[in-house]
Amino acid sequence: MLFVGLIVVSTSLAKERRSRLEAEAASVKSKEVTRFLEDMLNGAGPAVALGEDTKMLRRILDLTARRVGKEMTNQPAVEAELRSVIGTLYYQIGNYDQAVSMHRAALAINRRLFGPESTPAATALNDLGRDLMSQGNLAKAEEADKEALAIRQRLFGKQNKDTATSLNDLANVYRQSGRTKEAEVLAREALETRRRLLGEQNLEVADSLRNLSIILGDEHQWAEAEGMARDVLSMRRELLGADHPWVASSLIDVAWAAGGRGKLDEAEILEREALALRQKLLGGENSEVAKTLYLVGDRMRQRGNLNEAYSMLTAALLIQRKLLGQDTRLPWILCMLSA
Repeated sequence: MLFVGLIVVSTSLAKERRSRLEAEAASVKSKEVTRFLEDMLNGAGPAVALGEDTKMLRRILDLTARRVGKEMTNQPAVEAELRSVIGTLYYQIGNYDQAVSMHRAALAINRRLFGPESTPAATALNDLGRDLMSQGNLAKAEEADKEALAIRQRLFGKQNKDTATSLNDLANVYRQSGRTKEAEVLAREALETRRRLLGEQNLEVADSLRNLSIILGDEHQWAEAEGMARDVLSMRRELLGADHPWVASSLIDVAWAAGGRGKLDEAEILEREALALRQKLLGGENSEVAKTLYLVGDRMRQRGNLNEAYSMLTAALLIQRKLLGQDTRLPWILCMLSA
């Protein structure tokens, strides 16, 4: 009987060990699949940044999102991670409704798995707040950003990189809401923390500087706004190289601040430089190119060069209608053309 008992115990242990090995193998496989999908999806990010056709990426995202919802339900942590990646890519191509949907689902899973006061929940809230702000839903964006900030302050304290990100994002929401004084306080705190933790030459520091520059411009503190915008431009050129979409955005920011100080000749030169760079990087049929054409056209209109203004504004309208449909009204351009 003892011998039989030993056999039973031995068999039981063998089965337990085999089950454990199978579970470990499945976990490794799951991580490998997740990593593969994340690398594949994130690899599309540079293509988006350089203005390559997003139609194929949109189809891939739509298909992947459907499959994640059906096939990953028994692996909720993997599902949440993939939904977060997909949501961020939807955000990058301007599909904010889908971005919100993905990040809401990731938030619900992370809250259930890790708790409402967890790091994954705060990350999902931060992503969701960014999506909602871009969607124009400022009240909900503020709610999400405040909750993310409160969690991160409790978990990490004030001197933390993620806490600074939440401060900066909430400042951005306040700025968009017209609450510039509150926005300035938070933006300066985020900038100080990021500088202390990350040093001067860092893209996150540049992000805070840019946010503060725009806030100060909105408050008509043009000299300080221009100085910060120039610092961001210099930093991005050094860290990203001269040919990068973010450099073009910084050229526009400096032009805006310089124009606010009455330096119209320099503002025009900077806007034309940004237009040339965006056309080079993004091609002709791109919404950012259309927006820059509009900026240059409006600058020409302000300076009385009506023929060139009309040409620029018409080109911007044609691109936007091609991208959004012929029936698109775009009153912001039509108003300029009829002025």
